[in-house]
Amino acid sequence: VSAGFSLVSRKLEELPYRDRESVKFRVNATRADKRFALTSMELDREVADRILPSFEKLKVDLKEAEIVLGIDVREQVYVFTARMDGPRGLPSGTGGNMLALLSGGIDSPVAAYLMMRRGTGVDFINYHSPPYIGEKSKDKVIELARILKKYQYEGTVYFINFTEIQTAIKLNCEERYRTILFRRAMMKIASEVAREKKYSALITGEVLGQVASQI
Repeated sequence: VSAGFSLVSRKLEELPYRDRESVKFRVNATRADKRFALTSMELDREVADRILPSFEKLKVDLKEAEIVLGIDVREQVYVFTARMDGPRGLPSGTGGNMLALLSGGIDSPVAAYLMMRRGTGVDFINYHSPPYIGEKSKDKVIELARILKKYQYEGTVYFINFTEIQTAIKLNCEERYRTILFRRAMMKIASEVAREKKYSALITGEVLGQVASQI
């Protein structure tokens, strides 16, 4: 408990109000975990009683507060002094973790983004085939992953060297079967990575009736 109030104090000390004579303030606690001993209103009062003696410039104003100290009690307790608009949907990470097959096209990053909005943490896998595919393609995937990472806490990109497999399929298989064999190999590799890293599902971004164009 003491550590929790220390965190609250540090949050308040970061705020730029030192040159003001007084600042309107309130605590706004929510309690998703009903096992927590205090109700939301009791937690509001308890936190305010603990911190106000140390911050003389803070004056409680429940209707027109300039600083709102938010406390969200779940499996863990989250303390914040500002809210930022996100992409909407469910909180990041609440829907498990999945692995997205990320190409340089539009479908796979859109599919990954839509799953992020449902609370899924998403990492990425890409198949790189030098010299058939140049570094610009790899750079594009890195940029896409960087953009998508804005909508979650973190993200990892796995690059798989696909040249040897691609060459073997081209040399040993009929041309009409190559695309489906390329994709079969990609799915098999992604499935193995997902199994090893404990991802719950794969995200492919496939569109029904659309011809595959990754290779």
